[in-house]
Amino acid sequence: MKNEVSRKSITEADDETLKIIAERSPDPVLIHDGERVLYANPKALEYVSAEELMKRKLVEFIHPDYRAIAVERMTKVMKGESVEPYEELFVLPDGREVWLETNPTPITFRGKRAVLLILRDVTARRRTEERYRDFFENSLDIIAVTDLKGNFVEVNRAFEEVFGYSRDEVRGRNFAEVLKLSKDVAEEIFRSYNKAFRERKKCLRAFVQGQAKGWERDNR
Repeated sequence: MKNEVSRKSITEADDETLKIIAERSPDPVLIHDGERVLYANPKALEYVSAEELMKRKLVEFIHPDYRAIAVERMTKVMKGESVEPYEELFVLPDGREVWLETNPTPITFRGKRAVLLILRDVTARRRTEERYRDFFENSLDIIAVTDLKGNFVEVNRAFEEVFGYSRDEVRGRNFAEVLKLSKDVAEEIFRSYNKAFRERKKCLRAFVQGQAKGWERDNR
C-alpha cells in the first residue's frame, strides 16, 4: 500500500487534536486576546483558578517590574509578529512569585485573532542561579570563570579587590596578560586547567593560590 504520509499531513493537526495536546500538556497553556484569558488548560489552573482568570486581566498577574515589556510583547504578537521566549515574574493570587518562560504565538481562536501562550515554570532554576550568584559575589575566595582559551568571562568581587581590576576591565582578556604571568607559568596553568576540564577533575588549589600570591608580590 502506498505511503500517503506527506509533509503537510505530518505538520498539521485538527482542532480536536490540539485540544487534547493542550489538555495533556505538562506545561501551562493559555489563549488570550491581548487582555483577557479565553482558555486555560488543566496545568494552568493549578496556578490560578478559572474564577481568578475570568475576573482579572492577564497583565495583572505579572510583576509590575515586567509589565511594560509584557504588554509590548503582547502587542507585537497580536499584530502577528513573532517574539523570542522570555522569562517573566508572575505574582499568583496567594502571593507566591513564580518565574515563567513565556512563548507566545499568534493564532485564530473562535474566529478572532488571539495569542497561544505556552508557559514553562523555571522558578527552581532561577532560584538556583540566584543562590549561585550570591555565593559567587560574596565569597571571600577569589573566583574567576574563563573560556577554554584562558580569556576571562566573569570574576567575583574578591578578584577585583585583590588584583585591582574591575570585571569590565578583565572580561575578554587573557588571564596571562591580566595577571602579568611569564610565558612558562602561563602555559603550565593553561595545560593544568585544560587537563582538569577534559578529565572532569579539580586543579591543585595550592598551585593556583601560589600564582596569585606571586602576582601580588611582583606587583606591589
